[in-house]
Amino acid sequence: MISGNVLHEVRRILRSFPVASCLLDREPRYIAANQRYSEIFRKDLDHIIGSPMANISPPRFIQNVHRDFRIFDAGASVPDHEVELDDRKYLVSVGSIASEQTGGIIAISVALTDITRLKRVEHELEEANRSLSRALYKITEIAETDQLTGLHNRHAFEMYLMKEIARIKRTRTPVSAILIDVDLFKAYNDLYGHVQGDDCLRAVATAIRQGTRRIGDFSARYGGEEFVVILPDTDLPGAVATAQRIQEAIAACAIRHDGSPFQSLSVSIGVFCLPLMPAPLDIKSIRELILTGADRALYHAKQNGRNTIHIADMEGF
Repeated sequence: MISGNVLHEVRRILRSFPVASCLLDREPRYIAANQRYSEIFRKDLDHIIGSPMANISPPRFIQNVHRDFRIFDAGASVPDHEVELDDRKYLVSVGSIASEQTGGIIAISVALTDITRLKRVEHELEEANRSLSRALYKITEIAETDQLTGLHNRHAFEMYLMKEIARIKRTRTPVSAILIDVDLFKAYNDLYGHVQGDDCLRAVATAIRQGTRRIGDFSARYGGEEFVVILPDTDLPGAVATAQRIQEAIAACAIRHDGSPFQSLSVSIGVFCLPLMPAPLDIKSIRELILTGADRALYHAKQNGRNTIHIADMEGF
C-alpha cells in the first residue's frame, strides 16, 4: 500500500503533468489520475480515482497493465509503445513504484502522450518521400532513355560501362561488346522518309531486346543508326550467339528496303570479347579497349559486304 502522504504528493504531481497520467495498483485499480486523463476517457476525475480499471478502460488496456506488472516483477523495463483510442494515437510510457518495506512492485504509473498529429505528419512525410522517390526515378529513367527507341541512351551507356568495368576488373570475368549498325540507313530514309525511318529504328531496338535474354545484358542506342550491347560475364561463343539472335530477329521483321542489295532491312554487327580483364590497365583504358575492339569488328563487317557478323580478336591490341 502507498501511504496517505505519499499518495497525496503523487496526486499533486500528476495534476501538474502536461500529459494524461494515472497511477494503478495491482488489482488494477486507479489510485491517482489527472484531468487530462479524465478527458481522454470522458469520465469525471472523482469517478476514475478508486474505480477498477475495468470500469474505465478497454479490456486490451487492462491486459497491457497485467503484462507490465509481470515485466517489472521480472526486473525489466517496459518499453514505450503506441496505442490507439477513439481514432487517436498515444505514446504510452510506463514506470514502476516499489514498496519501501519489501521492494516489490506495488503500483505503476502510466503517461499517455497524444501523438495523433505527429503520426499524421509522419504519414504525410512518408507519402511525400514516396512521391518524390517515384518522381526522381521517373526523371532518371527519362534522362537515361532514348526517347525514340526506348533503349538506354548514350549517357546511360557510358555510366553503365564504367561501373561494369570496375566490377569485372575486381571479379576478373569476361565481358563482351556488340556494335550494331543499320545497313544503308541513309538510303532507307531517302526512300521512305524519316517517319518510316524512325519506325525502322524502333523495330531494330525491339529485335535487340529479343536477342538479349539475360537480365544483366545492357543495350543502348549508341548514336544515329548504331546500337551497342554489353554482355557481362559472357565469353566469345555466348556473344556470337547473342549477335546471331539479334540478326535473325531483325531479318524476321522483313522490312522492305529497295535501296539495299538484300532488298530488306539488314544490320552489320561487330563482336568483341575481352576474356580476361587486364589488371594493370585503368578503367578508362579498358573502356577504350572494349569499344575500339567492337568498332573494329563492325568496320570489317561493313567492309565485307554488310549484313554479316564479324569478330575482332585481341591480336593487335
